Amino acid sequence: MQREYAYLAWFIAGNLLNFWVTYYVFRRLGFSILAAGVGAFVFTFALPALPKEAHAQLTYRFAVPLAFLAMYQFLQSKNIFVFVRVVFWLLIQFLCSIYLGVFLIYLLGIMTLVWILTKKEFLFSNWQTGQSYSKTAIGISCIYIFLLCSAIFSLLYQYQIVSLEYGFNRSVGEIKSMIPTLSSYLIADGSLLTKWIGQSFAHVPMRHEHQMFIGLGISLVGMLGIYYIYVGTVHQQLGRISAWILFGLIVLTFSINGYSIYRVLLYLPGVGSVRALSRIVLIMLLPLGIIAAIAIDGVQQRFQTWQTRWAMLVALVLMVIVEPIFYQPYSTGISKWVDRQNDLKARLPAYDLKDPIIFVTGNPNDPHIQAVELDGMIFAQDRHLPTLNGYSGNVPPGYLDPLPCISFQNRLNSYFDLFKQSNLNNDSLANRVVVVPLFPCAGAFTLATNKTINAELASKIRLSIHAEVKTPDLLITVTIENASDEILSTLSTKGPIRLSWRLIPIDTEGQRKENPEWIERKGLNFALRPGQKEIEALKIALPTQAGRYQLEVSMVQDGVAWFHDLDMAVPKHLVEVSR
Repeated sequence: MQREYAYLAWFIAGNLLNFWVTYYVFRRLGFSILAAGVGAFVFTFALPALPKEAHAQLTYRFAVPLAFLAMYQFLQSKNIFVFVRVVFWLLIQFLCSIYLGVFLIYLLGIMTLVWILTKKEFLFSNWQTGQSYSKTAIGISCIYIFLLCSAIFSLLYQYQIVSLEYGFNRSVGEIKSMIPTLSSYLIADGSLLTKWIGQSFAHVPMRHEHQMFIGLGISLVGMLGIYYIYVGTVHQQLGRISAWILFGLIVLTFSINGYSIYRVLLYLPGVGSVRALSRIVLIMLLPLGIIAAIAIDGVQQRFQTWQTRWAMLVALVLMVIVEPIFYQPYSTGISKWVDRQNDLKARLPAYDLKDPIIFVTGNPNDPHIQAVELDGMIFAQDRHLPTLNGYSGNVPPGYLDPLPCISFQNRLNSYFDLFKQSNLNNDSLANRVVVVPLFPCAGAFTLATNKTINAELASKIRLSIHAEVKTPDLLITVTIENASDEILSTLSTKGPIRLSWRLIPIDTEGQRKENPEWIERKGLNFALRPGQKEIEALKIALPTQAGRYQLEVSMVQDGVAWFHDLDMAVPKHLVEVSR
């Protein structure tokens, strides 16, 4: 099967598995056929789940409802054999996605806490022990639990080892930019029906990660479900536990003006590796699905006349499914990926090497230049060749974008700087590299330095900006002048130097209404000698909300320091936005 169609089948299979497993779990929990179908739909296809199409590793979530069911049954029975199932499905979810495995622990932990507080009983009281089961059976169960937990810790340990080996770490600022806020729960940019609700929130860092709006329809159905839970109609115990789990997950991960309970957890080992906390919404959809299912069964029980009952049910089902149906997916046709590979094949230079190493470079004007890394990986994989291209949520030390004028030698040098005891030889590897350029290099190939920025150099870098409003964009020209006595190279194995900017809402007196983070970046590729200047052009989208804004531009050496923290002056420019 062609790779692209195989992936499509894998993607469809994952979503179908999520739906049918959740449907099975809801039936086991006592819901009707229709209620189970609606609840499974919410968990699998609600608006927050659809934008994760670009994160294939988050597709398989079927172990979440199975772990929930096992935990619910264990809390009721205190049966050690049921607890084995809890840990087993937790392990399966970790194997599918470490992110979702961690979030599932949060869900199960809050679930347990809610049970203890509502039932007023200690978790380990009244366990079914040897009086009901043989000591051999209990011993085997304990061994299973130990082995399953060991497998989870082994997976996390390997994850930690790789993080330490490559120096991967998440700054508090990076994690903070993806902690959910009020605006996160109102943004659904892919919804053709309700995206207007979140468009008023213009300055949301990492906006693509904050697509957490569940939709107006599901919100209304959820409120009806909450009503039925607390008037004691159906599934009262399960509903109340689910409602408190959902509330607990929101409170734990919610941020108000940068303050969040979750930031306390960042001091725990490994928690800081979970960067995109907003993805926890994929776990929240399970208790939300239960609440929606309760609304369906509540209507079936409360309305006796079949005409009223079915009219209500049809209305509720439509409210749940309409917004996801009108979701506008982000996708690229298979033919385009095939064309990209054919283009690479046509550009492959002739070589006379026994074992070449492929390296594909891209267009510096391409906003999605990292896609070239995927091109290179696929191109090399089809030919069973090694490659210097790679793509991940983390980047190794010294990583530089695959730009045409950045020498491939930088990647080799970074490898040998990191693994100094390697048995490989730098020169022999370099002689095997075959560069496949998608865009020609107009100048000389650039090698990175190993320097870090310091206050003496940063304080003598002069920035000046000119901005012009061309609705719906803001066109910015940034002049960078090196007024120091040393060369400013933007390429360094210690971290690339990039431009950064932000638009700050201000009132009529020039006072800041907000203090947004420095999130945006533009890569730079030059070496400025003393007295030289470089001009960079930026085009950014204007805020959707009219008003006065202060444009600020700075520079940063990623992973090292901000230039303005080292006494570089930050230029400011007033921007008026009218609608």
